[in-house]
Amino acid sequence: MGSRTNVFTTLVILCVIASFSAESSTVDVTRSDFPADFFFGVTTDAPQYEGATDVARKGPSVWDNYNEKFPERIQDHSNLSIATDSYRRYKEDVVAMKNLGVDANRFSIAWTRILPNGSLNGGINQEGLDHHNNVIDELLKNGKTLNFTKNSDSISS
Repeated sequence: MGSRTNVFTTLVILCVIASFSAESSTVDVTRSDFPADFFFGVTTDAPQYEGATDVARKGPSVWDNYNEKFPERIQDHSNLSIATDSYRRYKEDVVAMKNLGVDANRFSIAWTRILPNGSLNGGINQEGLDHHNNVIDELLKNGKTLNFTKNSDSISS
């Protein structure tokens, strides 16, 4: 209970600091202001950061189809084909995480990259598995704690 209380207290303090930061241009907060066992992390969501929607036999997701069918509903008319291009630039992303001093990365797995036809019966895409394995290996090589989530938005439609 004490650890959860400390985390909650730290988050409340961060919110207070953030509210004051709107009034000033800088906030002097360093890692040493947090408990020694505090984990700093980043999180990403496959459709928003991977891009490469037409690479390595990735199947179309619900979002891919939505963007194609209703481009006018996206304010800037962008789509997921490039996103932040982490599919090709994941090593740079890991370097950025390292430079930021984060401890953990929570990311979603694009199931349409692994199961491009929407099910095991449709076959497993080895290129998709290899990509996610390469990302995982790079994160581990750089000492990051990993958390995976299933991205329900990346279900084949």
